[in-house]
Amino acid sequence: MKKIVIALCGIAVCFSPLFAQAPVDACTQTTKLSSTASGAQTFTSNSSGNKFLTDSPYGYEMWTEGGNNNKLIWFGPNQGGGAAFSAEWNNPNDFLGRVGYFWNEGKPYTSYKNVYCDFNFTRSADGTGGSYSYIGIYGWTKNKLVEWYIVDDWFGTGIMGPSNIGGGATKKGEFTVDGATYFIYQGTRDQKPSIEGTQTFPQYFSIRQTRRKCGTISVTEHFKKWEELGLTLGTNVYEAKFLVEAGGGTGSFEATYLKLTQEETPRGLPAGNFVLSTDVNPATSGEITRSSNASYYPTGTSVTLTAKAADGWEFDGWSGDLTGKTSPATITINANKSVVANFVLKAGSELIKNGKFNASSNNGLGDSWKLNTWGSSQASANSSNGAVTININTLPTTGNKYDLQLVQAGIPLLKGNKYILTFEAKAASARTINVVLQMPDDPWTDFLRDTSVALTTTMQTFEYEFDMTANDFPNARLGFDFGNSTAAVTIGNVSLTYVGAGTTTSSSSAVASLSSSSRGSSSSAGSGGVSSSSRGSSSSTGSGGNSSSSAGSGGLSSSGGSSSSNIGSTQSSSSNGESPSSDSVSPIALQNYQQSGELVLKYYNLQGQPLGNAKPKESGVYIVKNIKTGQVQKVIVK
Repeated sequence: MKKIVIALCGIAVCFSPLFAQAPVDACTQTTKLSSTASGAQTFTSNSSGNKFLTDSPYGYEMWTEGGNNNKLIWFGPNQGGGAAFSAEWNNPNDFLGRVGYFWNEGKPYTSYKNVYCDFNFTRSADGTGGSYSYIGIYGWTKNKLVEWYIVDDWFGTGIMGPSNIGGGATKKGEFTVDGATYFIYQGTRDQKPSIEGTQTFPQYFSIRQTRRKCGTISVTEHFKKWEELGLTLGTNVYEAKFLVEAGGGTGSFEATYLKLTQEETPRGLPAGNFVLSTDVNPATSGEITRSSNASYYPTGTSVTLTAKAADGWEFDGWSGDLTGKTSPATITINANKSVVANFVLKAGSELIKNGKFNASSNNGLGDSWKLNTWGSSQASANSSNGAVTININTLPTTGNKYDLQLVQAGIPLLKGNKYILTFEAKAASARTINVVLQMPDDPWTDFLRDTSVALTTTMQTFEYEFDMTANDFPNARLGFDFGNSTAAVTIGNVSLTYVGAGTTTSSSSAVASLSSSSRGSSSSAGSGGVSSSSRGSSSSTGSGGNSSSSAGSGGLSSSGGSSSSNIGSTQSSSSNGESPSSDSVSPIALQNYQQSGELVLKYYNLQGQPLGNAKPKESGVYIVKNIKTGQVQKVIVK
């Protein structure tokens, strides 16, 4: 296909996308922006990850270690292209400020069309950025974890090279784009901090050989060139932001124009050529390969598309400008075209990777599991016989359980589907852990609520069944939190399976009132419709402080318990009131249900209306009250 393109257009025209033409010439945008304009914000402390900016498609992140009077000022959505910011630092060990796109949607870079950044800035002199510094576009990918940089300027002298790229790097190639040559390097960070905890991961660098302070960065062209050179990115693009980073010194940066865009067609597209956009639905369910990966195609070009399902998925047909269920299929390019490959989960599909912890790398964790040790915590993992043991040396100084955790991300959850999570667990001595399925970033929304699980020294099996009531989310994260005790924990045979369309028998509104999250700012969107069971004799305690031997989610049980009303057997607090509501329900002790042979139970519907002492004949969720103790609990009657 490259030969066809060259044959039909002149060399200068064919390469025009590599000399992007911005809608606004950023180099003419030199007016100083106001830090007090409407919408402008000043940040002086660490953001603790991405934070979205008000009335803006962008997010920001600020990180500073040491120093004083460090700050980032965003000039608001109505000045300087909407992403413009300034930054100041005073002798930090490390300072970084960045503004731009935050995605983390489980999608590859090809899903974000053609990404451009138009910019204009001034900065302090060379030598004011410490021992290392970068100015340009920056980001991460997941599922393969990669940290990447497109560097157009820095605070050092000369041109950046392997000796001043942190840890050294190897040149992999070079190419010309946006009017200059970039050298491409690959480095490796060995057991260093990352967005997924302490990991070993590659770094990719495009270093411009003629430094500049204004112009356009054609971000997607760098992604394409890296992949051409074998520097593959992960299938989940986490972010793409304009970065200023300084490893010390006293300096400043100030943008007068900064705008990032996602554009349907490459800039400078030659007449008579068109773009083919492809995507998959849901994200992470598969991929599309093309017979030609050109950025654009002359009219009349035929391109063959092949839909390839990920493990556990199957192809369900094309949509957009291609229809039917045949793959491969051919599309003729005579205008801009957009094609989506749709996939569906197979019933019984396993969504957890390496659930037996028998990978050949990373002490059995492989690339799928990550042991996060935040808050100065220390722990190690050792795997054998289908299980991993987490040996805990130091607890988090923060006091947060979730600052020491074993996690797996990239789990697709689809609205309206039912899932079953099972795992085996024990501890060196009696203790609790927490388990949760949630978003991997702020706002940390729970899909399977954060649940405390009581472990003994005997390996037991735990099972949680839940409906996904939130919107589709392709990148959910399963987490086991250990940061409340140094007793070693062993976990094995972790499984999350899709079992079909959701048919929850419990009341969403009733269950949701008992939910809480593993982060202070978290919400609970998918946990209404959760039922769970704990096999064996261990107990599982909901994070709202409600415990039951058979219910890990707010006291609702789908199995377990020996009474005819399926009620748990763990003592809990009382609730006094004539008409209990679904918002005030707590578990009840089984031994209190009958006293001296006297029946003391009274049933209510979820609106608090009394139904009498007899167990309801109609299946459903009810509130039961011990009249003598005042204790109440929700129960499922089958």
